[in-house]
Amino acid sequence: MFKCKHTSLLIVAAVNLLATTGDITTSWPSPVFPKLYSNDTRINPLPKPMTRTEESIIGSILSIGACIGPIFLNLIIHPFGYKKTLLSLAVPHFVSFLLLGFTKRIYYFYIARFLAGLSVGAGYSLFSVYVGDIADDEKRGRMVLVTNIFWSAGSLIPLAIGPYTSISNFNLILSYLPILYFILFLIVGAESPYYLMRMKKEEEAEATLMYIKGCDKKDVAEELRKISDFIESSKDAKLRDILTDKIMRKNLLLCCTLIATQELGGYSSILYHLELIFRYAESNIPADKAALVVGFVLFTSSFVAPFLVDVVGRRPLLITSCIGMGTSLALLGFFFHYHNTHAHVHVIRFVPLLSLVSYIISFNVGINTVPWTLVSELFPSKNKQAASSIATSFSWCVTAIVTFSYNYLVTRLSIFGTFWLFAGWCFVSCFFCFFFVPETKGKSFTEVQRMLYKDSSVNKQELF
Repeated sequence: MFKCKHTSLLIVAAVNLLATTGDITTSWPSPVFPKLYSNDTRINPLPKPMTRTEESIIGSILSIGACIGPIFLNLIIHPFGYKKTLLSLAVPHFVSFLLLGFTKRIYYFYIARFLAGLSVGAGYSLFSVYVGDIADDEKRGRMVLVTNIFWSAGSLIPLAIGPYTSISNFNLILSYLPILYFILFLIVGAESPYYLMRMKKEEEAEATLMYIKGCDKKDVAEELRKISDFIESSKDAKLRDILTDKIMRKNLLLCCTLIATQELGGYSSILYHLELIFRYAESNIPADKAALVVGFVLFTSSFVAPFLVDVVGRRPLLITSCIGMGTSLALLGFFFHYHNTHAHVHVIRFVPLLSLVSYIISFNVGINTVPWTLVSELFPSKNKQAASSIATSFSWCVTAIVTFSYNYLVTRLSIFGTFWLFAGWCFVSCFFCFFFVPETKGKSFTEVQRMLYKDSSVNKQELF
């Protein structure tokens, strides 16, 4: 192992390639679905165009795998540790891309997407915990910013490459990313010092901290003591605590409602069908170019979002985000309603791109980031991991249901009715945020907990 003062940043940058690989799967359907609907065998590797049901399965089975991923994670993380577990998550992604690159059968598309979902779900559950264990306290905000950028880059890559290559070449190109991640993280990655201390490997934990922080033995003594105290205080944490404690149960419901708004507000359904939406809109801009613009906006707006949380505040940012999403979706629904009832829409053909750019910015600066910030703030230290796991599993369950139902909703309500339904949920969420979301801006963790439990007879010392 080499050692330098920026080792922790190198480690986080390397592990962020896993985040990029995971988010590639979310926008992967956008350039692929139009080709799978094609009758041209030079474009579509399947023997016949896929059906709406098959499309729904390909879209939603990733989320089903992601729901199961955390279970798979819990089976291997204790005996093998964080580093080996994170390295192992590259394997399902690599196998998934290879299957997608060579298969000519729809069922292998299902298997490949399910395998990718296993890694995505496990990675999302483990990723933030690992970065938190590695990062210095004063650098943690910067690390979160880097993570958001890598995630958004993952959503941009398929939109930039997919439309211009065959399905086979597209997936084979993507297969190099988990290989790159595996090699880099194998070289610079480190085991979590918290994990090593839990396993009573104090000497290894000390050596790992010296490597991560680029300092000498005497400089990590205080950090080791803090880690030891934290582990000791977390021993009594149980999953049932969240369900039996009235305040934590309320906070879990609040966070899950906000997380549900991400999907019930249409995000994954729109991202999966981005190119198809622009094709249906018959915009003057080619569908692949319009989708790329939206992906680029998603990427660039990720640079701004982390700064706004502590400047504007949680509640105002959530309300503004929901209003922006709802208004954008309502405008998009109006366009498609007008498109269906009028022959000439060339005057307003800019509306779909404008609406979706506005939607993505509104989503990215609020509802995409703030719910997870609240998950980390509204629960006592010893219960954060359990709350995060529940929220993650719930998120992917909602994603699976909404993405699978999208085509059914379009058939029943039409495309404009579906967008109006998504918009309606966003507007309802505005009122929910106004009346129920506590403002935690500028408050320390201790102050947040005292605010939440001010009317409770709970012993405050038990919270920390």
